[in-house]
Formats: sequence, C-alpha cells, structure tokens
Amino acid sequence: MATLPIQGASNRHYDYASADVKNIRTSLLFQAPANFLFVRWLEPTAFEILYAGEAPSLYGMLIQSPNLWDIAQQQYGATALYARPNGNEKNRKREKADLVEKYAPKMNVEYPG
Repeated sequence: MATLPIQGASNRHYDYASADVKNIRTSLLFQAPANFLFVRWLEPTAFEILYAGEAPSLYGMLIQSPNLWDIAQQQYGATALYARPNGNEKNRKREKADLVEKYAPKMNVEYPG
C-alpha cells in the first residue's frame, strides 16, 4: 500500500495510506474512523490536495449523498483517495483543519463539511 507523507500548517507530519475504493466492502480501512484526502496527481512526484476531510467511517462517507468522491473525480480530476485511521473525533477535526489551512483544497470551500 502506497504511503503519502503530508505536513500540516502546524508542521505536524501525517502519513496517509492509499485507499482502493474497489475494496470498500472488505478493507478494514474503510470501516474505521479516519481522515482522508482526495488527490490529483500532476506528475510522479507532484500532487494537488483537492479535499481534506474526516469521517467516523470512510464507507459511510463514500456512500452518502452527495458522493464527494464521485464529484472529486468528475469535476476536479481526482485520481487517488488516501486515508489515515484516527479514532478520536477531536483529533480528526484538528488534523483536517491543519491540512485545510496549509493546502486550501478547492473542494473544501464548496463542501466544508
């Protein structure tokens, strides 16, 4: 599983794992509370974070309406989903805010949830 190291505005480091949506029903990663990123790869070493989020369940986030992952792919060109398990809601929200502050993802403006 590929890892994406990310640094927030606070200089904290977070390691996100590539999440294969095809395994949504079987992967334990999708059942866990987590922070997640929708990413568009621009080059082999350059990417843009399109959305930084947190959810009590990635599975729940992916099946909700509107489906942010579908929107990310169709309207923003997202090519990858990354996740980092994080069972503490307060910490998930803090991590999301840290990344939104540094990267100002386009989708977080339209879909701040």
